[in-house]
Amino acid sequence: MSARWNALLLWLACAACGPGPDSGSVQGLEILLSRAYVDRLGSFQVSILAGADGLDREAVEKTCVTSQAVTYVQQVDGSGQKVKARTFEASVAGGQQELKLAGIPFGREYLFVVEALSSDEPAVLLGSGSARVLTFQGDLRPVPLTVGALAPAPACDPRIR
Repeated sequence: MSARWNALLLWLACAACGPGPDSGSVQGLEILLSRAYVDRLGSFQVSILAGADGLDREAVEKTCVTSQAVTYVQQVDGSGQKVKARTFEASVAGGQQELKLAGIPFGREYLFVVEALSSDEPAVLLGSGSARVLTFQGDLRPVPLTVGALAPAPACDPRIR
């Protein structure tokens, strides 16, 4: 496996609007990125999948989430709209970037997936990583996860709409 950026931290904190009483946020998610694609990195796409107990994490990480039969857990974006995934332009400064996730409904067996997308048009999936959460019932800090490089990139449109 290629060398990692072990100083890169992505902070997922609750949004300013705050989640409702039956929803929570993700805080302090540490992600290690492969150096193999850092020069092409354009954005991060974060999705949450339901039914993680029936999903093969390795299979999910090998291709675009959009090309798989999955059920998305809706989250709230910065404007208060419910969305399947949040996309954040990569603007890593000093090894850190703050991302905000909120309004995630409480539930069981979630798979948090972070996909690194290229700056190409159309975007290409450069790498993917995931963290399984057995029970989500409030603010959470998952274990660190690795977003490994995929070579060759799968032939799919990774953008979740």
